[in-house]
Amino acid sequence: MPRAPRRMLNLASCFQPTHIIPELEATTKMGVVEELAALASRLGLVRDKNWFVGALIERENIMPSAVGNGVAFLHTMYRHPEHVVRPFMVLGRSSDGVDFDSLDGRPTHLFFVLGLKFHELHLPWLAKLSQMCARPEAIQTLMAAATADEVFVALSSAERDLAYPSATEMTKKLP
Repeated sequence: MPRAPRRMLNLASCFQPTHIIPELEATTKMGVVEELAALASRLGLVRDKNWFVGALIERENIMPSAVGNGVAFLHTMYRHPEHVVRPFMVLGRSSDGVDFDSLDGRPTHLFFVLGLKFHELHLPWLAKLSQMCARPEAIQTLMAAATADEVFVALSSAERDLAYPSATEMTKKLP
């Protein structure tokens, strides 16, 4: 019997403008992790802020989450449904950038933190976010957004572009 196709959460189901820090105060890697974990805790998305900080740092110590191009995708190594209230994403932005041990050696400006309750969401979300941030214009739009609401709209637009590529992009793919 064929399996039903899996449905992945859409961005709005786990991410809202209140999940965004438009300008992080932190200037260090640890400070960024603590500031974003504190946001997740204030929003009631994790049950234990200290656990979340420790779990994010544990993952960072194995392999840095900064992938280059000014972007980092932070997440815990293992899913802990008892600590994560519901799947979520929080985002912090730093205009100046933070040294986050990025693969390209440059400062990191956008910090996406995934709080994934279920293991099967992990890789699809990382792939989706990577695709959303792969285009330089998407990063420029996120960095230029003046408010959390504008950041949210920019990410929603990037997500829509994945699902419904523009006619220009479709034409580029034709042989």
